Amino acid sequence: MQTLRNQQRKNRIAKSRRRGVLVSAELTLALPIVVILLCAVVEMSMLWSANHLIKAASQAGCRVASLPSTNPADSETSAYQTVANVLGKQRLVEAHFVALELGEFTGDPVICEVRMPMGAAAPNMLAMFGFSLEGRELVARTVMRKE
Repeated sequence: MQTLRNQQRKNRIAKSRRRGVLVSAELTLALPIVVILLCAVVEMSMLWSANHLIKAASQAGCRVASLPSTNPADSETSAYQTVANVLGKQRLVEAHFVALELGEFTGDPVICEVRMPMGAAAPNMLAMFGFSLEGRELVARTVMRKE
């Protein structure tokens, strides 16, 4: 009777050890996939947020540049300042590029284009998995009529 109980106990311990080995093997296979997905979600959400911010900055800069002004240099300077104020974060302000095309007369198109390297907007976490942000840009372009 005692031998039978000892044998059953040994069988239970052996089964739990096998389960532990299987769980660790599953974890070893699944963990890299989970890490890649987590990095992708974080990076894409930061890019999505920066894209919305750049669009808002482009719209605000174009709106300021399209207002009537006696001096085109003043409206251009105020448009640049408005874009920088909307971007807010120092790393975004330092990395952005603004191209303005001011209309001369009322009704002419005013174009404001804001460009920013993706590397300035989000960390390049997926580079080790083959998806790099090097050489890629976020671009927002807004066209309005001069008032």
